[in-house]
Amino acid sequence: MIIVGVTLSSCLSSVLSFSAMVTRMQNAQMTNGLRTAGATSRATATTAAAATATALRSNSNDGDTRRSAKNNKKSTVAIIGGGIAGLSCARHLQHSYDVTVYDTGRVRPGGRASSRQPNDRSKDDGENSMEYPLLSRFRFDHAAQFITSVKVTTEKQANWKTSFDQQVQDWIDQDVLLESPPNSMYVFERELETAKATPKNGATNGWNSKCLNPTPSSEENDTSKQEQQRFCYPSRGMSSLVDALVMGSTFDIKQDVWVSPSSGVRYQGPPPPQGSMAKNGIGRDSWDVRAQGRTLGKHDHLIVAHNGKCADRLMSKTPARDVHRLLRTNFNDRVPPNGGQKMTLNSIYSLTICVKGPSLLSQNLPESFVGGFVQDHPRLGLVTCQTNKYPTNTYEESSTISVASNNDESLEIWTILSTASFAKKNKAPQEFLPEDVIQNVTRLLVDSLEKDILGKIEASGVNSNADADVLGALRNQILESRLQLWGAAVPLNVWRGDPGKARSSSTDANTPDVGSAGFIHDPRFQVGVCGDWLLEASIAGAWTSGRRMAQHLIDTDHSSASKYVGFKEGNFEASQSVRQLGLASLDGPMNSGKNIQSTQSSPQGSNSSNNNKRRNNRNRNQNRSRKQTSTS
Repeated sequence: MIIVGVTLSSCLSSVLSFSAMVTRMQNAQMTNGLRTAGATSRATATTAAAATATALRSNSNDGDTRRSAKNNKKSTVAIIGGGIAGLSCARHLQHSYDVTVYDTGRVRPGGRASSRQPNDRSKDDGENSMEYPLLSRFRFDHAAQFITSVKVTTEKQANWKTSFDQQVQDWIDQDVLLESPPNSMYVFERELETAKATPKNGATNGWNSKCLNPTPSSEENDTSKQEQQRFCYPSRGMSSLVDALVMGSTFDIKQDVWVSPSSGVRYQGPPPPQGSMAKNGIGRDSWDVRAQGRTLGKHDHLIVAHNGKCADRLMSKTPARDVHRLLRTNFNDRVPPNGGQKMTLNSIYSLTICVKGPSLLSQNLPESFVGGFVQDHPRLGLVTCQTNKYPTNTYEESSTISVASNNDESLEIWTILSTASFAKKNKAPQEFLPEDVIQNVTRLLVDSLEKDILGKIEASGVNSNADADVLGALRNQILESRLQLWGAAVPLNVWRGDPGKARSSSTDANTPDVGSAGFIHDPRFQVGVCGDWLLEASIAGAWTSGRRMAQHLIDTDHSSASKYVGFKEGNFEASQSVRQLGLASLDGPMNSGKNIQSTQSSPQGSNSSNNNKRRNNRNRNQNRSRKQTSTS
């Protein structure tokens, strides 16, 4: 059976370059008061990471050298897509099945949870030249930026995220993840002039920042501290989270493999309509996986772990019609309130810039600033300071990495993610962005950041129709920039399949659930699907969906009692949290209004009159949000 797991996604892989595997948990001391691992655990992790990197690099598309050492009595599973969902599924399946992951990443898997590492080389780089000589010295995430989690306590009621929250804590204990330091995460909200003003009519007094992870006050009780949402990120880029999922694994990864959407998988099992559910119709080698005109592997089961047009086309010529029906995809920046009839993905621009420090950004934002979500802005969605996330003095000491020089420490790396509506308005072929589009999109995003978030125009008394030269101060500080279009970015709706049947697996038996199976499985053709669009548009949703898909296969006797899961009944549901934020699902203070500390956009704070004004505006926004929710 081939399991198609939604990879958080391979849509950028054709334009992203990756480097060799980065080792984890070494002896580098982490800054900002974050804990370092003990020498013994570091040495063990480094050895395992090196072995993992060697295994990944040595994977060949020509043979099954690792497969020959495996137990050939195990059923075989092909997973198409090496993002968080696919790798989570593979890791949970590996002791019960012979698993192979097929991924398009040129050097490493990861999908949306991927990074550029120091000295990564693009396929367009020459032997002695690099397309981005400055940016190539640094580590930065170009798609997913953060992981959110709540600390697991015995008092807290279990829910579908509890297992992931525990996994996050394990990763923190292993130094795979770091908690963002206090006072480093912000949300930028528009301050309206009057009670009748809305973000759409443009009446505004500017943009205010609110801290999402303030230092807990001494008056807070232990329970409120424990339940405060944590913002986390891997210690060495998002790709090091992928390393953690691969480290010590026994499954195969076929790297840099383009499984053609038109003929990449072929069903060879028992004939429809009953397929493997027919009497004595146990499917062996039911699926062929093909690339470049030849068969790479034969597998009993297939799991699809990616989405978008490729997944749609991949299953369109197979007999698994019910599975294909749910993989059909729309691309838009919004969905109807009822969720619509198809999976809907938005598009987002990702712009990374290198500026000479101290830049206008670092001068006007808090010194501890790591990331800021921008709400209700026509262009901006998220701003991240990559050099605060990954300071150069935490890079690995290696003869192949020469980035931690004094000159590099004076440079700053920032990533700006656009809104979906802006990307739709300025959409272009993502594999080959025209130069005029690159220049225009870069200018609009950087100028919006300067004008609205830094407030340079308002502060200088210049009106919004100012000459472009006045507005280009931040643009003039850019030494190098890289623009990418994330074509199939975030699911705007979620498929709620088999409501009420979600706790079918033993691992979820005693936990309240989101009301969805979280995966799809058709036992007739031994094919399944996992991904964030089946649970929640987040890394938590992707990881949990992959785990559930794996657990279902492990718990089910495929020769007789297999059941349809996830597609016989259900509906698409609009994601309210994605609708509010536009980037991903983030529960906690941003959506509930709890644990948010008001500040100015500058580190100086604000006076009491401004605080009162912001409080009144926040109350109006909350009332309006409640009305919109009840209407929906």
